[in-house]
Amino acid sequence: MLVFGQSQVTEKLAANSAIASPTYRVGGNVTAPKAIYSPEPEFSEAARKAGYQGTCVLSLIVGTDGRPSEIRVVHKLGMQLDEKAIQALREWKFEPAQKDGKPVAVSIEVEFSFHLDRNGTSKQMFSTEQYEQMREARSRIQSQSFRISVGEEPLICSASSSDRHGPAATIAELSFEGDLRMPSVDRNRIGASIKEQNYFGSEDQIASEISERVQRAWQNAGYFAAQAHAEARVLTSSPSSEWIAITVQIEEGQQYRLDEIRFLNNKVLTNVNALRDLFPIKDGDLLNRDSIEKGLRDLHRVYGEFGYINLASVPTTRIHQERATVSFDIQLDEGKQFYISRVDVVGLDETAFQKVKPEMILKPGDIYNQRLMELFQERYTSHLPYASLEPRYQLHMDQTAGTVAMTYDFRHCQTD
Repeated sequence: MLVFGQSQVTEKLAANSAIASPTYRVGGNVTAPKAIYSPEPEFSEAARKAGYQGTCVLSLIVGTDGRPSEIRVVHKLGMQLDEKAIQALREWKFEPAQKDGKPVAVSIEVEFSFHLDRNGTSKQMFSTEQYEQMREARSRIQSQSFRISVGEEPLICSASSSDRHGPAATIAELSFEGDLRMPSVDRNRIGASIKEQNYFGSEDQIASEISERVQRAWQNAGYFAAQAHAEARVLTSSPSSEWIAITVQIEEGQQYRLDEIRFLNNKVLTNVNALRDLFPIKDGDLLNRDSIEKGLRDLHRVYGEFGYINLASVPTTRIHQERATVSFDIQLDEGKQFYISRVDVVGLDETAFQKVKPEMILKPGDIYNQRLMELFQERYTSHLPYASLEPRYQLHMDQTAGTVAMTYDFRHCQTD
């Protein structure tokens, strides 16, 4: 597994009267300290074995000599990762903060994010200079408190729509036709997976769904340009069920392997090896459509963890017929990094809000992080008396300011 270590100095600052010399807040005529030596923490063996990852936050005082002291855990991660972060932070060296041109002690927080991938070597997504730019951008955001709206009426939610209308169709007969070179054992496996489920809708709808499934299966076996067209024929029918026969005409084409994946215009996440490792397919492997699509999804997920909500990725294929390989050039438009300007909560009373609040890791002034948003969605139910309630959230982006206002909606959903 690959470890991404993210570290970044933030400005949630507080005075500490226990220090003999005055301790200041960053702002006004007090400059922020700059990390000039910042070794990344190691990944704990317990967390590595468990596949555990996440973010912890440590507070500290950076003295006039640039050395950290009074380190404590503000947001605990567990699995011995907090201890690893403390060990690393003790080794950090700073260019001290200054007030009126003289070194002063300041209280700051440092955030460490531990991310696991699959190869087991340590890599960073950002350079030290990029972390500093992120820190400076965060300082320009005016932090605000959580806002709570209580006593809201339940949402009137329409029942979820479903395509499962009409009788359930079972595939009684399935045949593949065409000039096929795929081994019969693989064709039989694909056929069995298609026949093991029921289908709903008209004959044309079922045929279209099976065409897509067959085409994807062939493309996952390296037949990059494969096309499939299915036709459905009803054998027997009743009001609740029907049996159908499916014939799929396949234009198989040539089998290809992956040549390479390149990233273009990636100005923010410059570690191309780390980006490449997001795609679960190696150069030289049979081309697999699912692996490419998963890599693109994970690419958006990783950018979303760093606040780049509007990433656009456009893959362009280059086919090398003589080598029977395909290359992908992924053009990236990274967009702007977004910070949280406000967090609103709708539909909770004060008691329920206080139970949920500790799980709300994202706060005003933080870089927006899609993964932390999802973690909150997963964890919050244990703190509520009505575990069946599904939270909803909305994001309101200010493109010019690079900020996003978040609204959590905890109201009960009342169907018509």
